[in-house]
Amino acid sequence: MTATSDSDASTEKTIYTSDIGLDNTHGIIWQVNSDKATLRNKTLGSNVAIEEEEVLFNCQKS
Repeated sequence: MTATSDSDASTEKTIYTSDIGLDNTHGIIWQVNSDKATLRNKTLGSNVAIEEEEVLFNCQKS
């Protein structure tokens, strides 16, 4: 996974992406924001905004 330019250390928001995902048409996005994280699909070959991608899993520190 690779950190993206959308990451922002001042807000503790980090976004990692990979072109390897659950199938041949999707990669994955791992979005970490302080004590919360979201795993999303990443549509390959498209300019879909991160927030528009399908959420696969949400987690937060308990």
